[in-house]
Amino acid sequence: MKVLVLDDDLGVLLYLKTVLRPIPKVSKVSTASHEKAFSKLLEEGDYDFIISDVLMHPTMGPDILRKHKEKIGNTPIMLISCSDDLVQVEDDLLEERFNIVGSFQKPILPLTFLEFFND
Repeated sequence: MKVLVLDDDLGVLLYLKTVLRPIPKVSKVSTASHEKAFSKLLEEGDYDFIISDVLMHPTMGPDILRKHKEKIGNTPIMLISCSDDLVQVEDDLLEERFNIVGSFQKPILPLTFLEFFND
């Protein structure tokens, strides 16, 4: 499974790359810290899964997802955020026909990803 991670915090990107790489189902982890990098990676690769932060600067994660909805298609998306507005954001994106498969509040323990990807 090829995973694309979108987060404007470089520490979070490094953490997720480190946590996801050893998971047997994950064959590749690509990271993007802003919309331009996300767009380029999305065009270059055929990703099986997307992990997106919600609160990003200058463009919010859900807005980036909306701009690239056609290319994302039905790719499963996990939302992550340090805020407590995840339920509303998840509901909004589900109404817009995004394939949201989970949402987690930061900090996220490595075991969370192991359990999620091994189900």
